[in-house]
Amino acid sequence: AQDGLKKRLGKAKAALEHAHLALEEEKKRTVDLLFTIFPGTVAQELWQGHTVDAREFENVTMLFSDIVGFTAVCSRCTPMQVVTMLNELYTRFDHHCGELDVYKVETIGDAYCVAGGLHKESETHAVQIALMALKMMELSDEVRTPTGEPIKMRMGCT
Repeated sequence: AQDGLKKRLGKAKAALEHAHLALEEEKKRTVDLLFTIFPGTVAQELWQGHTVDAREFENVTMLFSDIVGFTAVCSRCTPMQVVTMLNELYTRFDHHCGELDVYKVETIGDAYCVAGGLHKESETHAVQIALMALKMMELSDEVRTPTGEPIKMRMGCT
């Protein structure tokens, strides 16, 4: 009888350990998603269960960009090729957002939007955005469309 009880307890322990690991993995994914969606300070407050009030920023510079001829590129490629191309390009852009201390606001299709001075106040937000625009142009030259053409970006700052 004790052997049967030990076996059941062992199985229950293993199941609990497995559930705990799954919960920890899910928690990590949740935190990662939270910090991907929101600026770090906002994500931290939300993670701690605090309410985050809307803030007004006096000085913010925005960068809007898209890929020239994106619709034509899509018509000549499979959806997976387009997604792979965008992922390669935006992964490079995302990396430099961190390096240049600007905040990626949104990506929708081929549109990529970045803000300077939004996630934290900065006297150099316009310079940071200008540098990001130059970096994005440089990085877009490194990535090709699935048909081998160079990617051309259209950008505007405000």
